[in-house]
Amino acid sequence: RLSADQELLGRRIHDHFPAADADRFLGYVRQAIATGRAIEGVECALRLGRLDDAVQDLESALAIARRRRRQRWEFAQAMLAIHLLNHERSEAADRENREVHLHEHMRWHPDFARQVVRRAEGAGWVDHIADDRLQLTAQGRARALEMIGS
Repeated sequence: RLSADQELLGRRIHDHFPAADADRFLGYVRQAIATGRAIEGVECALRLGRLDDAVQDLESALAIARRRRRQRWEFAQAMLAIHLLNHERSEAADRENREVHLHEHMRWHPDFARQVVRRAEGAGWVDHIADDRLQLTAQGRARALEMIGS
């Protein structure tokens, strides 16, 4: 595992945040440099002359961004499991439970759908079966039932 310093070395803020957030943050940094003062009311304001605080603020912001990214994947896998469970014994299962169909039904980009399926397979929730169909594993079914409160 890399230390926080090694993980940040050579990276840009745009590597860790959505473009709009990164641009806004850099605007705050530029304003702080131009005025020589911290920007009031900014969660991650850099206090000039207090680099340790700035690094700590940035590390906290990166931790939040990593947590949100992880939660996005976890939520997508949960939605996949619930979708598969919902159609598991239906007449539409043959169509609905295919990876290629997920971008239509779930409104996911095909690449995102593919990554969600791979992650769900890695977590032991989903298996590919004949004709590129997806099927919940016992673990995936249990997790989907738990999430819907059954």
